[in-house]
Amino acid sequence: MWQKNLPMTSGSRSDDRLLWNDIPIGTTCAYETCIAGRPAIRSWARREEDPAPRLRRIVVWQEVDLGKLNRPGGLVRAVTTIDAEPNLSPRRIAVISAAGEAVFRFTPGRVIVRFVDGTRNDTQVRSIDFALLDNAPALIAIYTRVLNISNRLPGTFEVYLPGTLTTIPYSLQREGDGLLSSLGELMTFNSAGWLSGVAVGDSVEIRGMSAVVPRWHSFARSTRALTKKSETKQPRFGQDIEIRRNGHRLYGRLSQPKDPRAFVLIIGGSGLHDRFGQSGAVDLGYSDLTAQLASHGVGSVLFDKPGAGRTKLTSDMVRPSFAAAIDVAQSWLDELVRRAPKGVPVIVAGHSEGGQIAAFLAAHNSDVAGLCLLATACSPIDKILAEQISLQAQDLSLSESARQQRLSELQSLFEWLRSGDRSAPPSARLAPFAHLSEWYGGLIDTQPATTLPRVRVPVAILHGDRDIQVPSQEARALAGLLPQDLASVKIFEGLDHLFKRSGEASNIRQYGDRRRKISRDVADWIADWIAKAVLPQGSGQCD
Repeated sequence: MWQKNLPMTSGSRSDDRLLWNDIPIGTTCAYETCIAGRPAIRSWARREEDPAPRLRRIVVWQEVDLGKLNRPGGLVRAVTTIDAEPNLSPRRIAVISAAGEAVFRFTPGRVIVRFVDGTRNDTQVRSIDFALLDNAPALIAIYTRVLNISNRLPGTFEVYLPGTLTTIPYSLQREGDGLLSSLGELMTFNSAGWLSGVAVGDSVEIRGMSAVVPRWHSFARSTRALTKKSETKQPRFGQDIEIRRNGHRLYGRLSQPKDPRAFVLIIGGSGLHDRFGQSGAVDLGYSDLTAQLASHGVGSVLFDKPGAGRTKLTSDMVRPSFAAAIDVAQSWLDELVRRAPKGVPVIVAGHSEGGQIAAFLAAHNSDVAGLCLLATACSPIDKILAEQISLQAQDLSLSESARQQRLSELQSLFEWLRSGDRSAPPSARLAPFAHLSEWYGGLIDTQPATTLPRVRVPVAILHGDRDIQVPSQEARALAGLLPQDLASVKIFEGLDHLFKRSGEASNIRQYGDRRRKISRDVADWIADWIAKAVLPQGSGQCD
């Protein structure tokens, strides 16, 4: 596991710069994370040449095999350079991945971040002891070595998480011959005092591996994502449009057939995607849907989520907020209403989580003539997440105790969110999720049970019967919130959450297969619904 085996040193040091004499330049450690026995994540950490007399440098390599986690995307890689003071307090962090380079600069009480798209964010923070990276136990190995030599263990630390731009308390307490973290990580050490392994419950094991660091020449996603270059080209149909919001430019894609009968604003589901419906390794199929609708005389607008495509992050979108996501969609709805010819109805359509936003807009805008919900949940978000946790546990062959642990943490999280006091999470293990309080709190406050009864326009509810993320029974539950004469429900046989043809043994990993296309039946049905339920009588059918 180690290129250098170093003796344990005890006692305090008057000069913390000397601590690093026990971690010579070139010292390297490496680990792999196994989920239910399957190696899925690897990390390496190596001490490099000091960038300055008062700084120490650690480089971390990370590789996640999303296929082993039943997720699309193949191998995802990143290299992170951490420049820190000898006591581990960070001064600069640079993260390079397929998306580009993000840089974090630390000064007393502040973190200034430059994201991969050039957006900058300046945040006030408490004093930081060190920075932690997701999926990087190799970095923890070096940290615990320094903390132990400097007699700082056991202890509680203020830790910065670059992945979520937040600071959380992180404790390391003695547990037998090892350490137990406040996040439930049980760490064991070898006779030389180095980290030998980590266990998280009974289904996640982290163990040492060869310490030869990788020599990656590219951070692009691997071909295991089942993509083909010829299939990732953006469609020529339509034109880019832009709007201004809070002084920032947001970009969308307008598809406008000749003599349009109606227009649809399409609001995508969770996660980042651009105005072509591309979300990393996954083609969500939205561009195909817009082209198919256009063949029926129905125009549409798709838009980048802030941070995707040409649209940069805005200051109010750096911290996830469902209210801000609704405001962005409202801005695009206002633009579509402005552009639509007089007398041409405007419909809002939302896929999955986007359906909740669409329902809110339909309930609060008199300019909306119809609402289309695609694979949208009626049940509260925590119920849907609980079902997804159970499904993931089955996919990954996790133990029953691991499943129950995750469900218990989810329940605690949402009990806290519903309590009304969201100032601090109820337990240390939930601290990494505290930054999502505005997002999940917004989902709770605007759930369909609250907004749909206020809708007074025709509503189309579409679902695939092989949807494993949001069960198709949710469609009937949504219809039950509406007067019978407003709701039209269609369950498509053989289609999954993306409305693509799916086999019996469906899992989320196949979402990355770009050979699969959204079923044309979906656009045909929507166009027929628009003609019958939305267009004024006598205006003709959608061709």
